Amino acid sequence: MMRKFLVGLFVVAGLLFSVVGVFAGSVYALDCTKEPFGEDPATGQKCPCKIQEDLGEGLSPVCEDFRNPNPPDALISIIVNSLFFGIGVICVVMIVYGGFRYTTSHGNSKSIETAKKTIMGAIIGLAVAVLAYVIVSFVISNVGE
Repeated sequence: MMRKFLVGLFVVAGLLFSVVGVFAGSVYALDCTKEPFGEDPATGQKCPCKIQEDLGEGLSPVCEDFRNPNPPDALISIIVNSLFFGIGVICVVMIVYGGFRYTTSHGNSKSIETAKKTIMGAIIGLAVAVLAYVIVSFVISNVGE
C-alpha cells in the first residue's frame, strides 16, 4: 500500500516538473563569469564589476580578483581549505565514535580508557590542524604581498 502511494507521488511530481519545464520561458542573461567587466550592447545590461568600475568608487575584493588574478595563491588556498575540511570531518567522526564507545562501555575501565584516548586524540588532531591552517594562511597572505 505504501509503495503504491510513493510510486504515485513520484509520478505526479515528475509530471508536474515536466509541465513546468515545458511552459517555463527562456531567460536571457549576460554571462558575467567569462567577462566580469562586460556589457551587453543590445540591452545595455552590465555585469556587477562593470557597474562598480563605472561608479568610480573602487572595486570589491571579488572584482579585484577578476582584474588581477593570482592563480597559484588561489590554488593553494583551495587545496588547504579542502584538506582542512576533510580533517575536520574526520575529527568530528572520531569524536562521535569515541563518545559512542564511551557510552557503550558498560563500566569496563579498559573500554572507557580507550574511548577517552580516541576523543583526546581527535581533539588534539583538530587543534594541530587549526594551528597548521593558521600558519599556512599567514604565510600565504604575507608571501603574496
